[in-house]
Amino acid sequence: MKIAFCSDHRGYKLKKELIEKVKKELGYECLDFGCDNEIRCDFPVYAFKAAESVAKKESEYGIVICGSGDGVCVAANKVKGIRCTLAVTASDAIRAKSHIDANVLALGAEKTNLDEAFGIVKGLIDSEFLGEQHTVRINMISDYENIN
Repeated sequence: MKIAFCSDHRGYKLKKELIEKVKKELGYECLDFGCDNEIRCDFPVYAFKAAESVAKKESEYGIVICGSGDGVCVAANKVKGIRCTLAVTASDAIRAKSHIDANVLALGAEKTNLDEAFGIVKGLIDSEFLGEQHTVRINMISDYENIN
């Protein structure tokens, strides 16, 4: 499995630590779409790249990180086919996967520590999409996205 990661300068430290933990403990390939240091940068540049990797099916999931998680979430959702939500707990990730078939999660480095972030990643990966009425809603979103 491949997971696309990115961050801005405020999420850089958490991203680097999380990538290492995911590689070591889960054995997944982690693609790092930047940024590469803690120097101020613009999060959309990196969120677009990570989300595009998921949209193009180069990665199964994406994890986008900034200080609050809000900015990268908005940017990732601008990529066609992405369903990204902010996750603060593992239960947020489980609900996002089961209800909206989330393929990208946004994390706020200022509100999520490494162990919590790892639990969020595991929650996303280990959960199943429930289908049924949720499929109807996802199709409504995709249909809207395709005409607008």
